[in-house]
Amino acid sequence: MDARAIILSILHDALQTEARAGGRAVLLAGVDENLRAEARARLEPGTEVLFAAEMSGADNNATRWLLPPLALPDMADLCAGRASGPFAAQALDLLLAGRTVQTLAFSHKTREASAPPALYALCREYENRLASFGLTELRPHGERAPDKGESLVTERTVREARRRGEGTVTVRPGGVVTPLAAEAARDLGIRIIKQGGNK
Repeated sequence: MDARAIILSILHDALQTEARAGGRAVLLAGVDENLRAEARARLEPGTEVLFAAEMSGADNNATRWLLPPLALPDMADLCAGRASGPFAAQALDLLLAGRTVQTLAFSHKTREASAPPALYALCREYENRLASFGLTELRPHGERAPDKGESLVTERTVREARRRGEGTVTVRPGGVVTPLAAEAARDLGIRIIKQGGNK
């Protein structure tokens, strides 16, 4: 197991422990009771949900930091280190301090069926980039995050990624890349990324 996989495993365990404790979640948004209700529905029972404006400086013991659903322009700005408003700036500051920030949703996921493949692939690249910063989607309480990456990358895997307009294929730790897949990736300009490193 490589260092990145170990760190992700420890982070996952820490977040699960934090989640069981309930705690306090802070929404980085203007006061909106619909957002509060959406956050409560996704969080574990007993978690207090406050807005940033409801927090006092001395009472800053949040266990979770949340953003409202992020649209493509918000994702692009955050990936570039730009803040489109004070709450995005606060999220960037938290990420720079090593804190995990979660969004209630990535809005592009509701348009997968209608979006042009290349544009949807760009959204996925932004989502992956944000995850590398520590900004991920808040999954409903009890829902397990899907596995990321392929355990076996074949020529077909690479060609399907190209057809969808994706520029990369991710391989799980311990995954296998066939020689034909490597050749197809080279020919088609697809990067094969092994989790924990680059190809």
